Amino acid sequence: NTKEKGGLSMNNVSLIGRLVSDPELKYVNDDRALCKFCLAVSRDYRNKDGVIPTDFINIDIWGRKAEVLCQYASKGSLIAVEGSLRIDKYVNKDGQNRTKAIINADSFHFLGHKHRD
Repeated sequence: NTKEKGGLSMNNVSLIGRLVSDPELKYVNDDRALCKFCLAVSRDYRNKDGVIPTDFINIDIWGRKAEVLCQYASKGSLIAVEGSLRIDKYVNKDGQNRTKAIINADSFHFLGHKHRD
């Protein structure tokens, strides 16, 4: 919890899912590791067609944890992620204001091996 003007607030996210593709590692300002990946997270119900909907969630993790995740995770890896929600604002190529939801991961845990093709 964070004490703010006007009261308390909380921004906690916990997810379990599979990596949609291999994670990407880059270094910001030449020294800070940033790992970006997308997690496919299934919902806990079936829709009217009997299909379990899946959300595709963009996640950033920083520092040594980013390097470890990128070294050992790959497309299909099952992981748990804990962090907070961040909404980035940007202007697209058509000049329209847009927002993008990203999870800033604080921690992750490997939960299993990827599916075999």
